[in-house]
Amino acid sequence: MGIIIDLKYGMLFGFVGFALTLVGMYFATGVLGPRFPAVIGA
Repeated sequence: MGIIIDLKYGMLFGFVGFALTLVGMYFATGVLGPRFPAVIGA
């Protein structure tokens, strides 16, 4: 596929994955802490 289409899919799946990470952290800790995914990413 073209680079533009791959980029769109990459952004889409990246955003969905990040949202799922936030939701998972919220259910795991009971607190919506933005620093947890940041620490995992780092």
